[in-house]
Amino acid sequence: GDFLRRKINSNSEEIDATSFVKDIHGAPPESLVVKLAEVIGNFKTLREMAFFWCWFVAELRKLWSKEKHLPGIPLDDIPDLKSCLLYQHFQVINCCVSRKQRHVIATESLDSMMMKANSNTLESTKCGDDTSASRLLYARLSTGELVLRLGAHSPSGNMTLLETGEPAYSPITQV
Repeated sequence: GDFLRRKINSNSEEIDATSFVKDIHGAPPESLVVKLAEVIGNFKTLREMAFFWCWFVAELRKLWSKEKHLPGIPLDDIPDLKSCLLYQHFQVINCCVSRKQRHVIATESLDSMMMKANSNTLESTKCGDDTSASRLLYARLSTGELVLRLGAHSPSGNMTLLETGEPAYSPITQV
């Protein structure tokens, strides 16, 4: 941040920066790629540029391992094919980090639902009503294995599953 010597202004009197970027397949004016280019452009020797690039790649790896987003790049946008390849790669990195975070949240949510379902099953077995609770919570596969039935509201009439013959359930829907 301290290396930057100029501020990019996109006044209407000057060249329209948005159309200019699209025309040359560059990166948006305030993006990480533009700042990176400015910093590298200020170095006098190829050796300084190479050292900075190695440091930058190490920082990228650190952000990736900590599952942090790259600054100056949209968090969860589809890569913009009208921008430069480096900017597209940075967008892909941020997409992957966002997807990983969503996956972790979904996994934690599923784990909490499983724990809740297991605790409900334990409570229902203590009460003696084992058959209805376990039939609502678990479905039997054709291999005989029980799997957690998520999103099931109630049996759907007298419909049954073809492979196992178990009752089909209606999903929980919004009202």
